[in-house]
Amino acid sequence: MKCTLCESSKIKEFFQVKEKAYGQYISKLYYHCDECQLIFLDPELHLNSKDEKARYDTHENNIENEKYKEFLLQSWTPLKALLDRADKTKKTGLDFGCGPSPVLAGLVGATYPCKKYDPYFFNNKELLTYNYDFVLSTEVFEHFNSPKESIEKVISLLKSGAYLSVMTSFFHKGIDFKNWRYRQDQTHVCFYSESTIEWIAKKYSLDIIYIANPVVIFKKI
Repeated sequence: MKCTLCESSKIKEFFQVKEKAYGQYISKLYYHCDECQLIFLDPELHLNSKDEKARYDTHENNIENEKYKEFLLQSWTPLKALLDRADKTKKTGLDFGCGPSPVLAGLVGATYPCKKYDPYFFNNKELLTYNYDFVLSTEVFEHFNSPKESIEKVISLLKSGAYLSVMTSFFHKGIDFKNWRYRQDQTHVCFYSESTIEWIAKKYSLDIIYIANPVVIFKKI
């Protein structure tokens, strides 16, 4: 077993629990990596793609939901401020992992052109062949079954000097992992601390421009 992010062998069992999910009891085992500080679910316990999509199909987020819009703006507002202060050439972005209702892409699109991509709902792979001035990935990183591969794909979409805004709830020592609702979502399989964020930045030549749980904005060097 190796870490699913940094591929280090310096991992150890972190937490194990047997809990009810989808009408049955499942034993779940999480690991912690001493190298990048990622916490991740045993890959053998991941949902298959059919069950994962079925979970996403239950989401009822839409543009009329003001609380949901406020939630998304945590990711967009600080990024917009950075874009507005930069040169005035028109910038194009991508909402990576937009889900079945791409509300964020719509909010961004009021100011900057923003394309939308999702492997289940908007699977236009041609969009992954371009480079963008900014990429947003909101409530997505915790779903990555293969975080190393997926994060490298997201970073590859950035132009030099481009921004990546990520929203994912950071783990810290004050969190009761067993009762953490973020963990209890069956599709959430990996959890990042600020130390993990710093590891990602160093590994992939990114500057951390803004960080305030649950949002981090990277800039590609």
